[in-house]
Amino acid sequence: MNEQTQLAQMTPQQRQAIAKAKARLRLQQQGQPAAPANGARDLEAERASLIAGEDKRRQSQVEAVRTENYRSAPNPIIAAQRQSQVDAGNAFAESKKPYDMVGAVASDVGKFAKTAPLNAVNAVVGAVEGTANIPSDLINSARLADARLEVTPEMAMRNANRMPMMQQRVGKAPTPAENVPMLPRADLSAARMQIAPEDQSITGMLAEGLGQFVAARVGIGKLAPGGGMTSQLGKDVAATGVAFAGGNGRVADMVDLNAVPEGTLRDYVRWLKTQPGDDPILGRIKNMSEDATLNMLLVGLGRTAKAGYNAATGKGAPLTPTNAGGAPNARPVAPPQAPAQPVAQAAPQPSVAPVVPQAAPRAAQTGPAGAGQQPPVSPPTLNAVPTTPAVPKQQMLVARDTAKILTRIMRAANVKNADIRGYLPGAVQRYKSLNDSRVPFAFFLESDLP
Repeated sequence: MNEQTQLAQMTPQQRQAIAKAKARLRLQQQGQPAAPANGARDLEAERASLIAGEDKRRQSQVEAVRTENYRSAPNPIIAAQRQSQVDAGNAFAESKKPYDMVGAVASDVGKFAKTAPLNAVNAVVGAVEGTANIPSDLINSARLADARLEVTPEMAMRNANRMPMMQQRVGKAPTPAENVPMLPRADLSAARMQIAPEDQSITGMLAEGLGQFVAARVGIGKLAPGGGMTSQLGKDVAATGVAFAGGNGRVADMVDLNAVPEGTLRDYVRWLKTQPGDDPILGRIKNMSEDATLNMLLVGLGRTAKAGYNAATGKGAPLTPTNAGGAPNARPVAPPQAPAQPVAQAAPQPSVAPVVPQAAPRAAQTGPAGAGQQPPVSPPTLNAVPTTPAVPKQQMLVARDTAKILTRIMRAANVKNADIRGYLPGAVQRYKSLNDSRVPFAFFLESDLP
């Protein structure tokens, strides 16, 4: 670079120093002409030293600026590393915080409370849409099954009279599913109520699915009322098949097969999962199969829990009569009395009054009895007909209670044409004729019931 450029880049102090050096050089040249060379060389060296120092200083400034720019410039790699470290720290801090289950559930339920009417409308719309698409699903499934069928010569020969068109399909590959003409399905999405994403909740989704099932279940119950438990479970399965389309998804879709034991159970869960090649009716059949499986599981768990609760609390245990070792403080209860009937003397009954010998009238004395003389005594006479004591009020109440127990027992045993009024006296009479106090009346009834 030339001298003018160097001077332009210098500070005022440096330019002033250069000017002074030049002035001294001129003075020396004018006043000492004999030694101009040495002075010129010294001034030139000083001037060169100043220029070199300035260049070094400016170079250090440039390097400092470059270093600062490098340090302050956002490096993508370094920025990503720092952000990942920050995210990891935040995640660790969040993991250490206790999860507020109550708050989360309350928030979810609060969202559902705000959107409950919308969920109810969507449930009814979903049930109607699922029911309306049953005909189209049947036809489309039949078309898909027919398109996937690979016709062999033997099959075409067996159906030559009924389906002659099968001769044209011998040796041809199955038709792809996308090339099969399908009937359009009913789409009622326009009738559904839109729920904002921030208002959607798990409780609302569950309630909407339950409402969709209930809507179909009520309709089936109106068409086919009555029935026992098996019939009711069948209606539940039918409601699931009617209300939900085959592609709505199932619980099995969320199950990890690795968590299911190998064998038949894993194969069954794998079959229940939604597959790409499932036709609409097969999807509905899977829905019904899953619902039946869950219903049987819940019924079994409910009965097991009830049996365990009854065993722990003593509820539901069979009643033991007091004369068979019941409550220790209970009074002994006599069996109910039947109407009086003639009974042979050879087989006396427990409720018959004991036979008491009675003395005959004394005979007239012919003379005074001597000392120690006993009057003549005639043979005793026995009562020919036994006497029946009156039934106390407490025993009548016990008889009515026994009749109620018998009514429940016979109804539980599904005894047809059970006449309690006619059966009870006969059962009591047969129990009396048994004449064995070791057999409790309740145990005798258990064997005597038809």
